[in-house]
Amino acid sequence: MEISNQTANLAPIERCTGLGGHDIAAICGVHPFRTAVQVYQEKVERISTFDPNYAQRRALFLEEFMGAEFAAEKGAYFENKYYIEQFISNNPLNQVNSKPYVLKEGWKIVHPEYEFFHAHPDFILTEEEDQSKILKVVECKDPRWLDPTEWGVEGEFSVSSRTVPDYITCQVAWYCMVAGCEEADLIVNDDSALRHYIYKRNPDFESILINAGLQFWMNHYVKRIPPDAGSLHDVHSLYPVASEQSIELEGEIFNEVIALKALQAEIKELEKKVDEKKMLIQKRMGKASEATFNGVRVCTWKGYEVSRVNTSNLRRDFPEIYDELVEKTYQRRFMLK
Repeated sequence: MEISNQTANLAPIERCTGLGGHDIAAICGVHPFRTAVQVYQEKVERISTFDPNYAQRRALFLEEFMGAEFAAEKGAYFENKYYIEQFISNNPLNQVNSKPYVLKEGWKIVHPEYEFFHAHPDFILTEEEDQSKILKVVECKDPRWLDPTEWGVEGEFSVSSRTVPDYITCQVAWYCMVAGCEEADLIVNDDSALRHYIYKRNPDFESILINAGLQFWMNHYVKRIPPDAGSLHDVHSLYPVASEQSIELEGEIFNEVIALKALQAEIKELEKKVDEKKMLIQKRMGKASEATFNGVRVCTWKGYEVSRVNTSNLRRDFPEIYDELVEKTYQRRFMLK
């Protein structure tokens, strides 16, 4: 196994050289925010889809604090930034004279047999005397930006227990397989303390992940053939430009056209009903900006100013400014006939 300690924050180009934990979850079809097509485009076309929102950026920032707390609980030395070590120095859990373990920031780990299988855990737990041997990989999660209903009681979890989201199970199982360690600690941020989940290696599940990774790499990455689209966004990204070609649809796909027309007709009818309900409510509200029922606010109808640029006047009176500011994009429009 190859370990590099220079890649705590991997550059996009390096992430394109192998498959990581989030990648394998997407390839297996269980990742809620990522698809196999997006994995392919990242690896082959260097297209990055990672654009963290506020909650995700907060979770990334919390990783360091969670790692420090975990190290204190385990009596491990936290090999990290100085101010964090100072911040937790008064934690009673951290007052341990002898610290046989070391918690290190996540390094890139390469599988000993498949060099395109990578792991990028948040932290790695090692022995103080032999820091080359990985005892555990440690992952941090903040369920505030995940679905809290997918988290069960803390403790040991497996593929079948469904205690944690499926894609996180794939991720930690992949990390254990690549790193060659027998278990992983999943620490989850909570209001009062860390929650602890423990994953132990499952050879049968690893075989499924290995096979999925090999199939993807050999059949798609090596051959430069994208996987099947799993979402409408995938279809749009795979076929962004239209040709003048006309195709004859198979009967099965033509039936989908008929079904789509029927659904759109239902939507129009529902939209009419929605407008009718809005009309009755807003008619009753009149000039009022808020309505309550039994003292509880149930709806608002407030006014606000809207500013828009008159592009016709701008193009007529200031053509040079218009040409400088306007951005032209190419899009495909889908229409039923």
